[in-house]
Amino acid sequence: MTVAGIEAYGHYFWNKKLLSMEQWIDLMDGKTSAYQKITTMRASPDVADMIVPWLAGLSGPPPNITTGAVSRRARDVAFLKILEIERLPANIIHSKMMKNYMDVIKAAEDEMRQSDVALKEVLAAFEKFRLKKDPVKVPSIEDVAGLNYSRSGSSSDNFTDADRLLEEVNA
Repeated sequence: MTVAGIEAYGHYFWNKKLLSMEQWIDLMDGKTSAYQKITTMRASPDVADMIVPWLAGLSGPPPNITTGAVSRRARDVAFLKILEIERLPANIIHSKMMKNYMDVIKAAEDEMRQSDVALKEVLAAFEKFRLKKDPVKVPSIEDVAGLNYSRSGSSSDNFTDADRLLEEVNA
């Protein structure tokens, strides 16, 4: 089936943009050259909605793919692979796999440091510590201290014109 054939079929029979992951897999399952694409769709469903039309030749590459995003994904996949193989019996192949995955993680981390993805992740982590300002009016010292407020120091040399203006406004 050609790209033109898929476009014609899509125009008359279904909306390609609304296909689910399983529908994409069913569409491509009969093609001999689609094995790698189907494997990709099944292996990473969280990004498949973005990648599948591109892999099927129905659109260009997604506009939001950046080096930093790809590096983060490679780092995460390599880490999950390490978790999968860590309990395998130790031998030379196991050691090489572990080293290769660690090299991927290191390279991905280096690439992320150079991209804005790392900065966005740090800023997102700090976002939860942002202080929210209370809409409540802060009471004055006179209101809080009441009769115990002595105004000590208000007649010193450090009393500025701005302080006098505040006194007049509050009076």
